[in-house]
Amino acid sequence: MIAIITTAGYKRLFTKVRVMHVSIQQRDCSLTKVEIQGRLDAVTAPEFETAFQELTKQDKIVLIDTSKLDYISSAGLRVFLALTKQSKQMDRTLVIHSLQEAVLRVFQVSGFEKILTLCATESEAQELIDKVKA
Repeated sequence: MIAIITTAGYKRLFTKVRVMHVSIQQRDCSLTKVEIQGRLDAVTAPEFETAFQELTKQDKIVLIDTSKLDYISSAGLRVFLALTKQSKQMDRTLVIHSLQEAVLRVFQVSGFEKILTLCATESEAQELIDKVKA
C-alpha cells in the first residue's frame, strides 16, 4: 500500500510493506514443521496466527523454525504466547528453534524463554521431539 502525505506543501511517500513468509510442511501425520521468514509484528502477526491455527489443527507436534525471523514485536510475542496456551489445551507439543540472536534477546528480556519451549538448533529440537514421541 502506498500513501502520499502532504504536510505544509511537502510531499512524502511512504510504503507499507508486509515482510513475512510462512512455510508449513507436514512431515508425517503428527509432525508439522513451520518456518517463519522476515518480520513478525503488528501487521503480520494476525496473518501468521490464522495460518498457523488453520494448518496445524490436527497435529500433535509442531516445530517452528525461526532461523530466518529477523524481527519480532510485542504483537509477535503475544501470538507465540497464545499458540503455546492453545497447544497446552490441545495436548500439543510446540517447539521453537534456531532463534537469531536479536530475536532470542527479545524472548529473554520478556521472560518468554521460561514460558516457551526453545531450542538452539533444529537437531536439538528433533531430539526433544523424539523423547516426547517415545
